[in-house]
Amino acid sequence: MPRPRQGDALSCWTCRLRRKRCDGVRPVCGSCDDLDIACHAGTAKPDWMDGATMQRVMAREIKAQVKQGAAGRRARRQLDESRDPSRAFIVTSQRDYSLRNEPARPPAEKYQYLNDTSADLEADCIYMYLENDFPYLFPFYRAPGTAHSKAPAWLLAFLRQNEAVFHSVLAFSSYFFTVALNDVFPGDAYAGCKFTAWGQVARESDKCFAAIQRDLQGLARRGADVTLVEQARVMESIMQLLIFDMFVGASQQWELHLNPAATLLADIFAQHGCADSDAFSRLLHEMAPAGYPTPDREAFRFFTAVLLFTDTIASTALRQPPRLHGLHPLILSPDTSAATTTTTESQSPRLDLSAFVGCPNWALQAISATAVLAAEKRAGRLSAQDLATRAAPIADMIDAGLARLDAADAAQPPPPSELHARHIRRLMPFCPDLPAHAAVPTTTPPPATSPVHRVLSLLLLAARGTSDINATINSVDVASALHPPPRFWCAAQLRTLAWPICVAGCCAREAGGERAAFRAVIAGAGDLHTYSGLRGVGRVLDAVWERVGDDGDGDGDGDGDGDGDGGWDLADCLGVLGTPALLV
Repeated sequence: MPRPRQGDALSCWTCRLRRKRCDGVRPVCGSCDDLDIACHAGTAKPDWMDGATMQRVMAREIKAQVKQGAAGRRARRQLDESRDPSRAFIVTSQRDYSLRNEPARPPAEKYQYLNDTSADLEADCIYMYLENDFPYLFPFYRAPGTAHSKAPAWLLAFLRQNEAVFHSVLAFSSYFFTVALNDVFPGDAYAGCKFTAWGQVARESDKCFAAIQRDLQGLARRGADVTLVEQARVMESIMQLLIFDMFVGASQQWELHLNPAATLLADIFAQHGCADSDAFSRLLHEMAPAGYPTPDREAFRFFTAVLLFTDTIASTALRQPPRLHGLHPLILSPDTSAATTTTTESQSPRLDLSAFVGCPNWALQAISATAVLAAEKRAGRLSAQDLATRAAPIADMIDAGLARLDAADAAQPPPPSELHARHIRRLMPFCPDLPAHAAVPTTTPPPATSPVHRVLSLLLLAARGTSDINATINSVDVASALHPPPRFWCAAQLRTLAWPICVAGCCAREAGGERAAFRAVIAGAGDLHTYSGLRGVGRVLDAVWERVGDDGDGDGDGDGDGDGDGGWDLADCLGVLGTPALLV
């Protein structure tokens, strides 16, 4: 009798369905990881593995996922070949700017025949970025004095005076072009154009990296003579590179970019003696007097907002307080009423994040405060009484923010053209608090069951000590987190909601079709999710659901993984794939 092959017992169900060899690595096998598809592991046979209709449907879905992800995999391969992963920026403390830099690889021989980017091609790429790419990346951004998300006037001048940002923009536009070209002409059609475009992506991203290296070396040489604008430009360049790498999916070590950017911003405040409520105003005035929105001044405001948001979201995966938590009161405007969202910069130079990334200040501050509290609780520095005392202000902040959202909902009905934006706004607290995005139509659940309450309820549970995902699944109803159906959602806004969708999805049950609804959102995103944060959301949710079981009653595969006490918190979920997931 022939002995069973060891690989058969170790193979995940996805590889068995595809009839491919599986290396048995958990939580995601090598084959599924390379293809960016869901890895269905575990000993229990999935319901869809029935040898009949459900199995054929799943096979078609996986085949479609593999085909959709081809363009993104090709781009990441090109970047990995051209960029040395051992290179990283090191910014450790004030006036300590250094590099860990292995000698850069020479360009691959297959790119040597390509000429330098022509002026016409550069102009096309810049125009594409301003008209299409930037509004897609930041759909909630509103430049001062405007109410739309088109690229601001300062951006063109800024990217032309910042070499690193300029090259990153060319790489961004080339990448978008290759994805679009592959969608319209799949396969080998126009292979030469695609090949040239991929080379452009790799070369421009390398130029961006090299420009940042030179800038950091310049900071190190000049020491105390470094100006505020020079420090700010380097911080902005690193953030732009992080945005590019996270979007393309080429960077698994995003901390190597985020940490130096955060350190540079902290250094700016420390070196310029800014530690009071007027600190941010004085920094902006040093760049340019009020009323003169120069490119450097506006770029500093924009990238500071993006950095604060990214740093806070990253802290939920890193099990640590946000590095810039102490700067929030100095930079963010207070949320006292809905009217603060319309305050002009001249009246209040501090930032309203809803006008940059769509996240109200109070929501980000609640997440940040919860992350700080969770870190102290994990370190055993808080008694039960201390935890309750510290959690109370967070709960008050959330309650006050929800009250303002509900008041705005009752203020005025949204125009038909704004319905999709209002739906996104009610999904999570990650979009502008605008009167135009206001009232709830009769088909929307009442505020008590709206998704914003569901996600913020998770924050309250975490702050009050109930951070175990298994317990939360049975404590919080997340069925409404995906209401209304995805057909009402704007694709660009959906991409920015990767983190709150993941938070809500981790607490979804199999019963009632909750998890099926989240799977439908990820699958329905089509090409969008192959090159955005939704790619990571789908993989995280599949792995988490495999661990916690159908209704949060334990590890789905019985391997005992978790945080050591039988429970899973949010950081466990975001790190289920082996490395912390940054979903921005």
